[in-house]
This record gives sequence, structure tokens and C-alpha cells, in this order.
Amino acid sequence: RDPADIHITARLRSQLLDDDTLGPEAKHVRIVTRGRRVVLSGQVATARQRADIDAKARNFPGVVDVDDYIVVRP
Repeated sequence: RDPADIHITARLRSQLLDDDTLGPEAKHVRIVTRGRRVVLSGQVATARQRADIDAKARNFPGVVDVDDYIVVRP
């Protein structure tokens, strides 16, 4: 695996866990990085949480694209 991908995944995970505004669901979001493209999946409680997580991934240094498969629980 590319060290840059490992770094992106680890640091982005850390950012999500450190952000109290995202709620406890953030720790269950799966993050996979390949070729500096981030894939997000999992479930969150609100559309706002999903949007905030997506934005953090898109704005993370080195990320070239984000595929967001996060689902908002009904």
C-alpha cells in the first residue's frame, strides 16, 4: 500500500474522532484510501453529519477525490 494512502486514512480517521460535533457515529464510518481517493461508508444519524464528514475528507490535504457512500439512518 502507498504510504500516502495510509497517512490520509489515519489522519482523517483521527480528525473525525477528535471532532465532538460529529457525534459517536463518526467512529463507525469506514475510510478506505486508494490512489489518494477516499471512499467513505457507514451510517450516521443526520444529513449534517454526513455532509461534515464528506467535507472533511474532500478538504484533507492530498485527497484527489471522495466517494461518499455514507447512509443517513431513517
